[in-house]
Amino acid sequence: MANTLEDIATWAAGLELSSVPEDVMRRVQLQHISTAAAVAAVHDWAQAPSAQHAEATLAGLACHLDNTDHIFWGQTTPGAVCPTWAHRPRSKADAALVASVVANELGARVGLALSLNGQPAKSALLLHAFCAAASTARCMKLSHTQSVTAYAIAVEEVEKNQPPPSLDSAAITRAIDHGITAAERASQGETTSLEALNQMCTAGGTLPLEQTFSGLGTCWLTRSLAYSLNPGHLFSQVPVQAVHEILRRHIKAADKRLRVDQIAKIEIKTHALTLALDARAQAEALDSQNVCANIRQQIALLIATHERDAEQFHPMTLAEHSENIRALSDKIEICHDWAATLRLTTEMRKSLPSHYARLSPNDLWQRFSKGSTELGWKPGFPPPDQWAEILKERPDKLFRRQKTFPSLNEIDARTLRYVFPTEVKVYTTRGGWWPERRETPEGAPGWSWQATVDGVLQKFSRSTQTELENAKSLYKALPKGSNKTWTKALRLP
Repeated sequence: MANTLEDIATWAAGLELSSVPEDVMRRVQLQHISTAAAVAAVHDWAQAPSAQHAEATLAGLACHLDNTDHIFWGQTTPGAVCPTWAHRPRSKADAALVASVVANELGARVGLALSLNGQPAKSALLLHAFCAAASTARCMKLSHTQSVTAYAIAVEEVEKNQPPPSLDSAAITRAIDHGITAAERASQGETTSLEALNQMCTAGGTLPLEQTFSGLGTCWLTRSLAYSLNPGHLFSQVPVQAVHEILRRHIKAADKRLRVDQIAKIEIKTHALTLALDARAQAEALDSQNVCANIRQQIALLIATHERDAEQFHPMTLAEHSENIRALSDKIEICHDWAATLRLTTEMRKSLPSHYARLSPNDLWQRFSKGSTELGWKPGFPPPDQWAEILKERPDKLFRRQKTFPSLNEIDARTLRYVFPTEVKVYTTRGGWWPERRETPEGAPGWSWQATVDGVLQKFSRSTQTELENAKSLYKALPKGSNKTWTKALRLP
Protein backbone atom coordinates (compact mmCIF):
# COMPACT_ATOMS: atom_id res chain seq x y z
CA MET A 1 0.00 0.00 0.00
CA ALA A 2 1.24 3.52 -0.83
CA ASN A 3 1.52 5.30 2.53
CA THR A 4 3.63 8.27 1.43
CA LEU A 5 4.01 10.40 -1.67
CA GLU A 6 7.44 8.80 -2.18
CA ASP A 7 5.78 5.35 -2.23
CA ILE A 8 3.43 6.55 -4.96
CA ALA A 9 6.28 7.94 -7.04
CA THR A 10 8.25 4.71 -6.50
CA TRP A 11 5.36 2.73 -8.01
CA ALA A 12 5.14 5.16 -10.93
CA ALA A 13 8.87 5.12 -11.66
CA GLY A 14 9.20 1.34 -11.31
CA LEU A 15 6.12 0.06 -13.18
CA GLU A 16 7.19 -2.56 -15.73
CA LEU A 17 5.47 -3.15 -19.05
CA SER A 18 5.06 -6.81 -18.13
CA SER A 19 3.09 -5.81 -15.02
CA VAL A 20 0.40 -3.95 -17.00
CA PRO A 21 -2.51 -6.17 -18.16
CA GLU A 22 -2.83 -6.33 -21.93
CA ASP A 23 -6.40 -5.02 -21.93
CA VAL A 24 -5.19 -1.92 -20.04
CA MET A 25 -2.48 -1.34 -22.64
CA ARG A 26 -5.04 -1.74 -25.42
CA ARG A 27 -7.30 0.84 -23.82
CA VAL A 28 -4.42 3.29 -23.59
CA GLN A 29 -3.53 2.59 -27.21
CA LEU A 30 -7.12 3.48 -28.15
CA GLN A 31 -6.86 6.57 -25.93
CA HIS A 32 -3.85 7.75 -27.98
CA ILE A 33 -5.74 7.16 -31.24
CA SER A 34 -8.79 9.02 -29.91
CA THR A 35 -6.68 11.99 -28.78
CA ALA A 36 -4.82 12.19 -32.08
CA ALA A 37 -8.19 12.23 -33.84
CA ALA A 38 -9.35 15.12 -31.64
CA VAL A 39 -6.24 17.10 -32.65
CA ALA A 40 -6.63 16.37 -36.35
CA ALA A 41 -10.31 17.35 -36.33
CA VAL A 42 -9.55 21.00 -35.52
CA HIS A 43 -5.93 21.46 -36.59
CA ASP A 44 -6.79 23.08 -39.92
CA TRP A 45 -9.07 25.77 -38.50
CA ALA A 46 -8.76 26.19 -34.72
CA GLN A 47 -6.28 28.72 -33.39
CA ALA A 48 -3.44 26.78 -31.77
CA PRO A 49 -2.81 27.96 -28.20
CA SER A 50 0.70 29.32 -27.64
CA ALA A 51 2.89 27.17 -25.41
CA GLN A 52 6.50 26.55 -24.48
CA HIS A 53 6.18 22.89 -25.49
CA ALA A 54 4.67 21.63 -28.76
CA GLU A 55 3.01 18.77 -26.86
CA ALA A 56 1.09 21.28 -24.72
CA THR A 57 -0.16 22.96 -27.89
CA LEU A 58 -1.40 19.58 -29.14
CA ALA A 59 -3.19 19.07 -25.81
CA GLY A 60 -4.90 22.43 -26.25
CA LEU A 61 -6.05 21.49 -29.75
CA ALA A 62 -7.32 18.12 -28.49
CA CYS A 63 -9.41 19.96 -25.89
CA HIS A 64 -10.71 22.61 -28.30
CA LEU A 65 -14.00 20.76 -28.77
CA ASP A 66 -13.91 18.96 -25.40
CA ASN A 67 -13.39 15.81 -27.43
CA THR A 68 -10.96 13.95 -25.15
CA ASP A 69 -11.50 10.91 -22.95
CA HIS A 70 -12.33 10.84 -19.24
CA ILE A 71 -11.61 8.55 -16.30
CA PHE A 72 -14.49 9.16 -13.96
CA TRP A 73 -14.35 12.59 -12.36
CA GLY A 74 -11.10 13.60 -14.03
CA GLN A 75 -10.06 14.38 -17.58
CA THR A 76 -6.65 12.74 -17.46
CA THR A 77 -6.14 12.39 -21.21
CA PRO A 78 -4.50 15.71 -22.26
CA GLY A 79 -1.79 15.37 -19.62
CA ALA A 80 -1.49 11.58 -19.77
CA VAL A 81 -1.19 11.28 -23.56
CA CYS A 82 0.13 14.41 -25.28
CA PRO A 83 3.42 14.83 -23.34
CA THR A 84 4.42 11.27 -24.34
CA TRP A 85 4.49 12.34 -28.00
CA ALA A 86 7.73 14.28 -27.56
CA HIS A 87 10.49 12.86 -29.77
CA ARG A 88 13.06 11.80 -27.20
CA PRO A 89 16.13 9.84 -28.41
CA ARG A 90 15.69 6.05 -28.41
CA SER A 91 12.20 6.28 -26.84
CA LYS A 92 9.87 3.34 -27.52
CA ALA A 93 6.16 3.42 -28.30
CA ASP A 94 5.30 0.86 -25.63
CA ALA A 95 7.21 2.93 -23.04
CA ALA A 96 5.10 5.96 -24.02
CA LEU A 97 1.93 3.92 -23.50
CA VAL A 98 3.15 2.82 -20.05
CA ALA A 99 3.79 6.49 -19.21
CA SER A 100 0.16 7.17 -20.09
CA VAL A 101 -0.94 4.27 -17.88
CA VAL A 102 1.01 5.78 -14.96
CA ALA A 103 -0.58 9.21 -15.45
CA ASN A 104 -4.05 7.68 -15.87
CA GLU A 105 -3.78 5.60 -12.70
CA LEU A 106 -2.39 8.39 -10.52
CA GLY A 107 -4.52 11.08 -12.18
CA ALA A 108 -7.77 9.12 -11.84
CA ARG A 109 -7.20 8.84 -8.09
CA VAL A 110 -6.28 12.51 -7.78
CA GLY A 111 -9.39 13.38 -9.81
CA LEU A 112 -11.56 11.47 -7.34
CA ALA A 113 -9.99 13.34 -4.44
CA LEU A 114 -10.39 16.71 -6.20
CA SER A 115 -14.07 15.99 -6.89
CA LEU A 116 -14.65 16.48 -3.16
CA ASN A 117 -13.39 20.06 -2.93
CA GLY A 118 -16.23 21.91 -4.68
CA GLN A 119 -13.90 23.91 -6.98
CA PRO A 120 -14.36 22.43 -10.46
CA ALA A 121 -12.29 24.91 -12.52
CA LYS A 122 -9.27 24.90 -10.24
CA SER A 123 -9.49 21.12 -9.80
CA ALA A 124 -9.43 20.58 -13.56
CA LEU A 125 -6.27 22.65 -14.00
CA LEU A 126 -4.54 20.93 -11.07
CA LEU A 127 -5.33 17.55 -12.59
CA HIS A 128 -4.09 18.54 -16.07
CA ALA A 129 -0.79 19.78 -14.65
CA PHE A 130 -0.37 16.75 -12.38
CA CYS A 131 -0.99 14.26 -15.19
CA ALA A 132 1.41 16.07 -17.51
CA ALA A 133 4.11 15.99 -14.81
CA ALA A 134 3.45 12.28 -14.17
CA SER A 135 3.65 11.19 -17.82
CA THR A 136 6.67 13.41 -18.57
CA ALA A 137 8.55 12.24 -15.48
CA ARG A 138 8.01 8.65 -16.54
CA CYS A 139 9.10 9.31 -20.14
CA MET A 140 12.25 11.09 -18.89
CA LYS A 141 12.97 8.10 -16.60
CA LEU A 142 13.18 10.27 -13.50
CA SER A 143 13.86 8.65 -10.14
CA HIS A 144 11.05 8.37 -7.60
CA THR A 145 12.47 11.37 -5.71
CA GLN A 146 12.62 13.48 -8.86
CA SER A 147 9.16 12.31 -9.90
CA VAL A 148 7.45 13.36 -6.67
CA THR A 149 9.25 16.70 -6.92
CA ALA A 150 7.88 17.11 -10.45
CA TYR A 151 4.34 16.46 -9.22
CA ALA A 152 4.78 19.02 -6.43
CA ILE A 153 6.20 21.74 -8.68
CA ALA A 154 3.32 21.27 -11.15
CA VAL A 155 0.75 21.70 -8.38
CA GLU A 156 2.54 24.77 -6.98
CA GLU A 157 2.56 26.47 -10.39
CA VAL A 158 -1.22 26.09 -10.73
CA GLU A 159 -1.81 27.17 -7.12
CA LYS A 160 0.01 30.44 -7.81
CA ASN A 161 -2.70 31.64 -10.17
CA GLN A 162 -6.43 32.20 -9.89
CA PRO A 163 -8.44 29.87 -12.17
CA PRO A 164 -9.70 31.64 -15.31
CA PRO A 165 -13.41 32.53 -15.63
CA SER A 166 -13.80 29.87 -18.33
CA LEU A 167 -11.85 26.65 -18.69
CA ASP A 168 -10.90 27.05 -22.35
CA SER A 169 -8.19 25.29 -24.33
CA ALA A 170 -5.69 28.08 -23.65
CA ALA A 171 -6.00 27.56 -19.88
CA ILE A 172 -5.59 23.79 -20.28
CA THR A 173 -2.54 24.34 -22.49
CA ARG A 174 -0.88 26.46 -19.78
CA ALA A 175 -1.58 23.76 -17.18
CA ILE A 176 -0.04 21.05 -19.40
CA ASP A 177 2.95 23.34 -19.99
CA HIS A 178 3.37 23.70 -16.20
CA GLY A 179 3.39 19.92 -15.81
CA ILE A 180 6.00 19.29 -18.54
CA THR A 181 8.20 22.12 -17.26
CA ALA A 182 7.91 20.79 -13.71
CA ALA A 183 9.40 17.44 -14.77
CA GLU A 184 12.21 19.23 -16.59
CA ARG A 185 12.99 21.33 -13.51
CA ALA A 186 12.96 18.26 -11.28
CA SER A 187 15.38 16.50 -13.65
CA GLN A 188 17.82 19.37 -13.13
CA GLY A 189 17.88 18.83 -9.39
CA GLU A 190 15.34 21.43 -8.22
CA THR A 191 13.51 20.59 -4.98
CA THR A 192 10.39 21.97 -3.30
CA SER A 193 7.94 21.40 -0.45
CA LEU A 194 5.40 18.59 -0.81
CA GLU A 195 2.75 20.37 1.29
CA ALA A 196 0.56 21.62 -1.59
CA LEU A 197 0.76 18.23 -3.31
CA ASN A 198 -0.24 16.43 -0.12
CA GLN A 199 -3.18 18.80 0.42
CA MET A 200 -4.44 18.14 -3.11
CA CYS A 201 -4.09 14.35 -2.87
CA THR A 202 -5.92 14.14 0.46
CA ALA A 203 -8.77 16.50 -0.54
CA GLY A 204 -7.63 18.99 2.08
CA GLY A 205 -7.29 16.31 4.73
CA THR A 206 -10.64 14.59 4.02
CA LEU A 207 -9.03 11.37 2.78
CA PRO A 208 -6.04 9.49 4.16
CA LEU A 209 -3.27 9.44 1.54
CA GLU A 210 -3.20 5.64 1.50
CA GLN A 211 -6.93 5.63 0.71
CA THR A 212 -6.57 8.04 -2.19
CA PHE A 213 -3.90 5.91 -3.85
CA SER A 214 -5.11 2.48 -2.82
CA GLY A 215 -5.27 -0.23 -5.44
CA LEU A 216 -2.25 0.85 -7.49
CA GLY A 217 -1.29 -2.14 -9.59
CA THR A 218 -4.45 -4.10 -8.74
CA CYS A 219 -7.41 -1.82 -9.49
CA TRP A 220 -6.61 -0.45 -12.96
CA LEU A 221 -8.83 2.63 -13.27
CA THR A 222 -7.74 2.95 -16.90
CA ARG A 223 -10.35 0.25 -17.48
CA SER A 224 -13.02 2.83 -16.65
CA LEU A 225 -12.03 5.21 -19.48
CA ALA A 226 -14.98 6.91 -21.15
CA TYR A 227 -14.03 7.58 -24.76
CA SER A 228 -15.32 10.76 -26.37
CA LEU A 229 -16.75 9.72 -29.73
CA ASN A 230 -18.11 13.17 -30.62
CA PRO A 231 -17.42 16.76 -29.59
CA GLY A 232 -18.99 18.02 -26.38
CA HIS A 233 -18.59 17.81 -22.63
CA LEU A 234 -19.17 14.40 -21.07
CA PHE A 235 -22.12 15.70 -19.00
CA SER A 236 -23.83 16.98 -22.16
CA GLN A 237 -23.49 13.78 -24.14
CA VAL A 238 -26.48 11.75 -22.94
CA PRO A 239 -29.17 14.36 -23.77
CA VAL A 240 -27.58 15.06 -27.16
CA GLN A 241 -27.27 11.36 -27.94
CA ALA A 242 -30.89 10.83 -26.91
CA VAL A 243 -32.03 13.49 -29.40
CA HIS A 244 -29.82 11.93 -32.07
CA GLU A 245 -31.54 8.59 -31.50
CA ILE A 246 -34.96 10.27 -31.84
CA LEU A 247 -33.89 11.84 -35.14
CA ARG A 248 -32.69 8.44 -36.35
CA ARG A 249 -36.01 6.81 -35.41
CA HIS A 250 -37.95 9.58 -37.14
CA ILE A 251 -36.07 8.98 -40.40
CA LYS A 252 -36.76 5.25 -40.12
CA ALA A 253 -40.48 5.82 -39.45
CA ALA A 254 -41.19 8.72 -41.81
CA ASP A 255 -38.42 8.16 -44.38
CA LYS A 256 -37.36 11.80 -44.07
CA ARG A 257 -35.55 14.10 -41.67
CA LEU A 258 -37.23 16.01 -38.88
CA ARG A 259 -36.88 19.66 -39.86
CA VAL A 260 -36.13 22.65 -37.64
CA ASP A 261 -39.56 24.20 -38.32
CA GLN A 262 -41.30 20.97 -37.23
CA ILE A 263 -40.00 21.21 -33.63
CA ALA A 264 -42.55 22.61 -31.19
CA LYS A 265 -40.48 22.11 -28.03
CA ILE A 266 -38.01 19.73 -26.39
CA GLU A 267 -38.21 18.72 -22.73
CA ILE A 268 -35.20 17.31 -20.92
CA LYS A 269 -35.27 15.91 -17.39
CA THR A 270 -31.81 15.13 -16.09
CA HIS A 271 -29.45 15.11 -13.13
CA ALA A 272 -27.75 18.00 -11.36
CA LEU A 273 -24.32 17.73 -13.02
CA THR A 274 -25.84 18.47 -16.41
CA LEU A 275 -27.86 21.37 -14.96
CA ALA A 276 -24.69 22.90 -13.49
CA LEU A 277 -22.88 22.58 -16.84
CA ASP A 278 -25.85 24.12 -18.65
CA ALA A 279 -25.96 27.07 -16.23
CA ARG A 280 -22.30 27.90 -16.85
CA ALA A 281 -22.80 27.81 -20.62
CA GLN A 282 -25.76 30.19 -20.83
CA ALA A 283 -23.68 33.33 -20.35
CA GLU A 284 -21.20 32.42 -23.10
CA ALA A 285 -21.27 33.53 -26.73
CA LEU A 286 -21.91 31.11 -29.58
CA ASP A 287 -18.53 29.76 -30.68
CA SER A 288 -16.92 26.39 -31.30
CA GLN A 289 -15.60 26.00 -27.75
CA ASN A 290 -18.55 27.34 -25.78
CA VAL A 291 -21.11 25.28 -27.67
CA CYS A 292 -19.41 22.11 -26.36
CA ALA A 293 -20.75 22.86 -22.88
CA ASN A 294 -24.07 24.33 -24.03
CA ILE A 295 -26.59 21.49 -24.25
CA ARG A 296 -29.29 23.61 -25.88
CA GLN A 297 -26.97 24.82 -28.63
CA GLN A 298 -25.56 21.34 -29.25
CA ILE A 299 -29.04 19.90 -29.68
CA ALA A 300 -30.12 22.78 -31.91
CA LEU A 301 -27.00 22.34 -34.06
CA LEU A 302 -27.67 18.60 -34.30
CA ILE A 303 -31.26 19.15 -35.47
CA ALA A 304 -30.14 21.78 -37.98
CA THR A 305 -27.38 19.61 -39.51
CA HIS A 306 -28.31 16.03 -38.49
CA GLU A 307 -24.56 15.44 -37.95
CA ARG A 308 -22.42 15.19 -34.79
CA ASP A 309 -18.82 15.32 -36.05
CA ALA A 310 -16.28 18.09 -35.51
CA GLU A 311 -17.00 19.77 -38.86
CA GLN A 312 -20.36 20.93 -37.51
CA PHE A 313 -18.51 22.98 -34.87
CA HIS A 314 -16.49 24.91 -37.45
CA PRO A 315 -17.05 28.69 -37.02
CA MET A 316 -18.44 28.97 -40.56
CA THR A 317 -20.97 26.18 -39.94
CA LEU A 318 -22.04 27.78 -36.65
CA ALA A 319 -22.47 31.13 -38.40
CA GLU A 320 -24.51 29.53 -41.19
CA HIS A 321 -26.92 27.94 -38.70
CA SER A 322 -26.81 30.62 -35.97
CA GLU A 323 -30.43 31.75 -36.44
CA ASN A 324 -31.76 28.18 -36.23
CA ILE A 325 -29.55 27.49 -33.21
CA ARG A 326 -30.88 30.51 -31.33
CA ALA A 327 -34.50 29.81 -32.28
CA LEU A 328 -34.33 26.14 -31.32
CA SER A 329 -32.41 26.83 -28.11
CA ASP A 330 -35.36 28.87 -26.87
CA LYS A 331 -37.64 25.84 -27.38
CA ILE A 332 -35.56 23.54 -25.16
CA GLU A 333 -36.54 23.19 -21.51
CA ILE A 334 -34.11 21.51 -19.11
CA CYS A 335 -35.36 20.69 -15.64
CA HIS A 336 -33.75 19.05 -12.65
CA ASP A 337 -34.79 15.46 -12.05
CA TRP A 338 -34.11 15.02 -8.34
CA ALA A 339 -34.63 11.26 -8.51
CA ALA A 340 -31.92 11.07 -11.20
CA THR A 341 -29.52 13.08 -9.04
CA LEU A 342 -30.29 10.86 -6.08
CA ARG A 343 -29.61 7.76 -8.16
CA LEU A 344 -26.35 9.23 -9.44
CA THR A 345 -25.19 10.13 -5.92
CA THR A 346 -26.18 6.73 -4.53
CA GLU A 347 -24.27 5.00 -7.31
CA MET A 348 -21.20 7.13 -6.61
CA ARG A 349 -21.17 6.16 -2.94
CA LYS A 350 -21.90 2.50 -3.70
CA SER A 351 -19.36 2.01 -6.49
CA LEU A 352 -16.53 4.11 -5.01
CA PRO A 353 -16.94 3.86 -1.23
CA SER A 354 -13.18 4.35 -0.86
CA HIS A 355 -13.75 8.05 -1.54
CA TYR A 356 -17.42 9.00 -1.33
CA ALA A 357 -18.66 6.85 1.55
CA ARG A 358 -16.28 8.61 3.92
CA LEU A 359 -18.40 11.74 3.69
CA SER A 360 -21.84 11.94 5.21
CA PRO A 361 -24.62 12.53 2.65
CA ASN A 362 -24.92 16.08 3.98
CA ASP A 363 -21.21 16.78 3.52
CA LEU A 364 -21.27 15.29 0.03
CA TRP A 365 -24.27 17.43 -0.92
CA GLN A 366 -22.71 20.62 0.51
CA ARG A 367 -19.55 20.11 -1.51
CA PHE A 368 -21.53 19.43 -4.66
CA SER A 369 -23.71 22.49 -4.06
CA LYS A 370 -20.60 24.63 -3.66
CA GLY A 371 -19.28 23.43 -7.00
CA SER A 372 -22.64 23.94 -8.71
CA THR A 373 -22.94 27.46 -7.33
CA GLU A 374 -19.47 28.26 -8.68
CA LEU A 375 -20.74 27.23 -12.11
CA GLY A 376 -23.80 29.46 -11.73
CA TRP A 377 -26.55 27.02 -10.71
CA LYS A 378 -28.15 26.62 -7.28
CA PRO A 379 -29.88 23.26 -6.70
CA GLY A 380 -32.57 24.60 -4.33
CA PHE A 381 -35.11 22.07 -3.01
CA PRO A 382 -37.16 19.38 -4.77
CA PRO A 383 -40.72 20.39 -5.74
CA PRO A 384 -43.62 18.36 -4.27
CA ASP A 385 -44.48 16.80 -7.63
CA GLN A 386 -41.13 14.95 -7.60
CA TRP A 387 -41.32 13.55 -4.07
CA ALA A 388 -42.96 10.29 -5.16
CA GLU A 389 -40.19 9.59 -7.69
CA ILE A 390 -37.55 10.49 -5.11
CA LEU A 391 -38.98 7.99 -2.63
CA LYS A 392 -38.87 5.25 -5.28
CA GLU A 393 -35.09 5.69 -5.37
CA ARG A 394 -34.90 4.74 -1.67
CA PRO A 395 -33.08 7.80 -0.29
CA ASP A 396 -32.69 5.93 3.01
CA LYS A 397 -29.91 3.92 1.29
CA LEU A 398 -27.98 7.11 0.72
CA PHE A 399 -28.23 8.18 4.33
CA ARG A 400 -27.02 4.92 5.81
CA ARG A 401 -23.58 5.37 7.30
CA GLN A 402 -20.99 2.78 6.41
CA LYS A 403 -18.96 1.30 9.23
CA THR A 404 -16.07 0.30 6.97
CA PHE A 405 -14.59 2.00 3.94
CA PRO A 406 -13.30 -0.49 1.36
CA SER A 407 -10.19 0.54 -0.53
CA LEU A 408 -9.82 0.45 -4.31
CA ASN A 409 -8.05 -2.91 -3.82
CA GLU A 410 -11.51 -4.42 -3.38
CA ILE A 411 -13.03 -2.82 -6.50
CA ASP A 412 -12.96 -4.14 -10.06
CA ALA A 413 -12.71 -1.05 -12.26
CA ARG A 414 -14.54 -2.91 -15.03
CA THR A 415 -17.73 -2.68 -12.95
CA LEU A 416 -17.65 1.12 -12.60
CA ARG A 417 -20.33 3.01 -14.50
CA TYR A 418 -21.36 6.54 -15.33
CA VAL A 419 -25.02 6.73 -14.33
CA PHE A 420 -26.52 9.86 -15.90
CA PRO A 421 -30.31 9.21 -16.00
CA THR A 422 -31.92 11.43 -18.63
CA GLU A 423 -35.36 11.60 -20.22
CA VAL A 424 -35.92 13.52 -23.45
CA LYS A 425 -39.20 14.30 -25.23
CA VAL A 426 -39.27 15.99 -28.63
CA TYR A 427 -42.67 17.52 -29.45
CA THR A 428 -43.54 18.27 -33.08
CA THR A 429 -45.80 20.95 -34.52
CA ARG A 430 -48.21 18.21 -35.66
CA GLY A 431 -49.02 17.35 -32.05
CA GLY A 432 -46.95 14.18 -31.73
CA TRP A 433 -43.98 13.54 -29.47
CA TRP A 434 -40.96 11.27 -29.45
CA PRO A 435 -39.51 10.01 -26.14
CA GLU A 436 -36.09 8.58 -25.29
CA ARG A 437 -34.58 7.49 -21.97
CA ARG A 438 -30.84 7.00 -21.51
CA GLU A 439 -28.27 6.90 -18.75
CA THR A 440 -24.97 5.66 -20.25
CA PRO A 441 -22.88 7.90 -22.54
CA GLU A 442 -21.78 6.24 -25.76
CA GLY A 443 -18.16 5.13 -25.46
CA ALA A 444 -18.32 4.96 -21.66
CA PRO A 445 -18.14 1.88 -19.41
CA GLY A 446 -21.35 -0.08 -19.89
CA TRP A 447 -21.52 0.78 -23.60
CA SER A 448 -20.64 -1.97 -26.08
CA TRP A 449 -16.84 -2.26 -26.20
CA GLN A 450 -16.87 -3.13 -29.90
CA ALA A 451 -19.10 -0.14 -30.62
CA THR A 452 -16.65 2.02 -28.64
CA VAL A 453 -13.65 0.77 -30.63
CA ASP A 454 -15.53 1.29 -33.90
CA GLY A 455 -16.53 4.79 -32.81
CA VAL A 456 -12.96 5.81 -31.97
CA LEU A 457 -11.61 4.41 -35.25
CA GLN A 458 -14.32 6.25 -37.21
CA LYS A 459 -13.41 9.42 -35.33
CA PHE A 460 -9.77 8.91 -36.37
CA SER A 461 -10.64 8.12 -39.99
CA ARG A 462 -13.27 10.88 -40.29
CA SER A 463 -15.56 8.12 -41.59
CA THR A 464 -13.76 7.71 -44.95
CA GLN A 465 -13.42 4.04 -45.92
CA THR A 466 -9.73 4.14 -46.89
CA GLU A 467 -8.74 5.91 -43.69
CA LEU A 468 -10.95 3.57 -41.68
CA GLU A 469 -8.95 0.58 -42.94
CA ASN A 470 -5.74 2.38 -41.98
CA ALA A 471 -7.16 3.06 -38.51
CA LYS A 472 -8.07 -0.60 -38.06
CA SER A 473 -4.50 -1.57 -38.98
CA LEU A 474 -3.16 0.96 -36.49
CA TYR A 475 -5.19 -0.64 -33.69
CA LYS A 476 -4.65 -4.24 -34.78
CA ALA A 477 -1.71 -4.79 -32.42
CA LEU A 478 0.21 -2.89 -29.75
CA PRO A 479 2.96 -0.70 -31.24
CA LYS A 480 6.43 -2.24 -30.80
CA GLY A 481 8.70 0.21 -32.62
CA SER A 482 10.03 3.65 -31.80
CA ASN A 483 7.84 6.37 -30.38
CA LYS A 484 8.67 8.50 -33.43
CA THR A 485 7.20 5.84 -35.72
CA TRP A 486 4.10 5.59 -33.49
CA THR A 487 3.46 9.35 -33.48
CA LYS A 488 3.95 9.44 -37.25
CA ALA A 489 1.30 6.73 -37.63
CA LEU A 490 -1.00 8.86 -35.49
CA ARG A 491 -0.57 11.63 -38.13
CA LEU A 492 0.26 14.29 -35.58
CA PRO A 493 0.83 17.76 -37.07
